[in-house]
Amino acid sequence: MIKIQFEFDIPEDKMQEFLKHVPTLKKTWESLGCKSYSAYRSINQKLRKDQIIEKNRITEDIVFESLDDINKFFVAAKADSKFRAMAESYEKLFGATNIKSKILESV
Repeated sequence: MIKIQFEFDIPEDKMQEFLKHVPTLKKTWESLGCKSYSAYRSINQKLRKDQIIEKNRITEDIVFESLDDINKFFVAAKADSKFRAMAESYEKLFGATNIKSKILESV
């Protein structure tokens, strides 16, 4: 399995709107061929001394069977204006900043 992991900040005043949008994101990305989509919000309660608290930080996990499937996903997303608009909504609608991504493989 291969996972794309995105991390980004959403302004406090847009957070609830973004959280309501997560089911639409899940449906959209899974319709493009990912195996699963999950979004997580950083917990603001200190539980460990090495824990980093990142208020308003979102982490998304988008899981694929293979690198080939990821490439197909990106080709399909770029080819369709509806999917491009969904990808652009992170910044345009929700004010996402500090966007980072990782591509991880299971070990």
